[in-house]
Amino acid sequence: MASSKNRYFPYLCKCMSYKHHGNLTHYHPRTTPPFSEAELSQLTPQDVVQYMSFSAYESATPGPEDRPLNWRSDTAEFAKKAISHFMPNTGPWTQAGHGNPTRSRQVQQFISNMKRQQVRQLGRASSVKRDMTMAEFKLAAQMLEEQDDWNCNRWLQAIRMQFHMIGRGDDVHHMKTKSLHVHPKFDFALETSMSWSKNVLEERDCPPQIMLGAANPVVCIILSLAIYLEERFSRFGLNSVYLYTEDVGDSAPKNAVKSYSKTIREKVPADLLACTLSGSCQLHGRVCLELHRTRSISEADGRRVKVVCHHGTLIHTSHTRMQKYVVCCVSMVQSSTSCEMDVACPVCFFGSMFAPK
Repeated sequence: MASSKNRYFPYLCKCMSYKHHGNLTHYHPRTTPPFSEAELSQLTPQDVVQYMSFSAYESATPGPEDRPLNWRSDTAEFAKKAISHFMPNTGPWTQAGHGNPTRSRQVQQFISNMKRQQVRQLGRASSVKRDMTMAEFKLAAQMLEEQDDWNCNRWLQAIRMQFHMIGRGDDVHHMKTKSLHVHPKFDFALETSMSWSKNVLEERDCPPQIMLGAANPVVCIILSLAIYLEERFSRFGLNSVYLYTEDVGDSAPKNAVKSYSKTIREKVPADLLACTLSGSCQLHGRVCLELHRTRSISEADGRRVKVVCHHGTLIHTSHTRMQKYVVCCVSMVQSSTSCEMDVACPVCFFGSMFAPK
């Protein structure tokens, strides 16, 4: 209840502030005590609609030419949910004036009108961050390579590792240096284990994962790691705990992620990427590119990969993570030596540099 109050209570305070005082700031969420059941029972659908209209349109009674430039329909939906959380009556609103005012036809119609205006590009531009495309990934890597800076070289390796491991930024920055070692069966590959992830709850969810080289140097993790580690070890020695930071405290990975994201945004701005790729700066709306989320590029390719061994066995898995696909392939390789390279090579993006003659 406490966490819900922290998230929902500000919306209720603003709604009650507008109902009682005509503004959104009279009741501050941190100093306002909980509203009584009697006060909440006096809230009507008209009050909720007027509060939402004032927040979205800057007018309680917007005209046909007004546009919702302050809110998206998703914000209105969340405000409706937040206010509904505190209502003493949970049933639909009735003509007799009883029930939950957020479950009324007026509120639903207001949100529907906002959605219609968004579809017609008449409302607030979307701020949703989309995933990178392969062309953007290549251009981002090129921009980082052009920077004569150690941190840019570090984050270039990190973005390639994120692409290869199909992980998030915080997953990669929790990797430890000692987790990298030569694969026990294939001397041309490396093996690691990503044991830190918000989706990992059991040890069996983070098995050893193979790291294969690729013919394209833009995404080849073996070549990139060799260059990065040689420069890093010459600068800081061999005793680093984490792979992408020299700090050793518990907060070291978190600080590294912040520096990583900041550098990527500064050195590879999303607007510049989009303009360069489109050849024009006449962009419609705000460009919201999630530069440090590269996992969806290889994840999308992983869904399309089908690997068949000599015996005609289709290696299939329901997991969307490509590395789970790779682990499944390696298990198949260990049980059948006749299809070692035929299984391992197809999962290398852009072709394997170790393909059999």
